[in-house]
Amino acid sequence: ASLARILLTLAARAHVTTPFEAPPGVELTRRRSDRNTVLYALNHTASPQTVAGIGTARDLLTGARHSGSVPLDPYGVRVLELS
Repeated sequence: ASLARILLTLAARAHVTTPFEAPPGVELTRRRSDRNTVLYALNHTASPQTVAGIGTARDLLTGARHSGSVPLDPYGVRVLELS
């Protein structure tokens, strides 16, 4: 079995949940400070993808505002400040 499958199985057994929904091939990293929370989203695939469950966010690279979900271009990156 792959490491990803093992980790997903262990997380499910421990009832670990994530607030974000990322499709396969999309990497999410959340960083928190005393001032804000930033979500890094990296699409490692050749297809457009969507990350759901982000709430309200501002793209720190473009200034665009997103609510609910954010699209990712093929091999795209988003740096989102979560509200």
